Amino acid sequence: MMEKVTKQLDRVDKPVREWTGNNDNPASAYWILVPLAQSPITFRLNWTKHRNARAVHVGDYKIDLKACLKAELVYIPENNPGYVRLRFQYSDGGVIELSRRRAGPSIEIGRVNF
Repeated sequence: MMEKVTKQLDRVDKPVREWTGNNDNPASAYWILVPLAQSPITFRLNWTKHRNARAVHVGDYKIDLKACLKAELVYIPENNPGYVRLRFQYSDGGVIELSRRRAGPSIEIGRVNF
């Protein structure tokens, strides 16, 4: 199943959304709520070492939210039916991953060097 989700993740020229995560919180993670009906979504992801630092471009992506839901990379919050929660996390070596939780399944989507 992870291979199918990996293939669903494509670079795009003009992302619709732009998000910037940072390592300020203890989990070094960034969360976003997105309507499941908008799948697939396109976005640009940036990352900073801390809130006031210069953002580093991770990449521009197109993700099939339904495929990510099946692979348990995202989830539908109890208090927000119809939405999925995306969680991007910074891991060792500057790896940026999409993952529902730190210890769960994840997919590497890019890398940053600070």
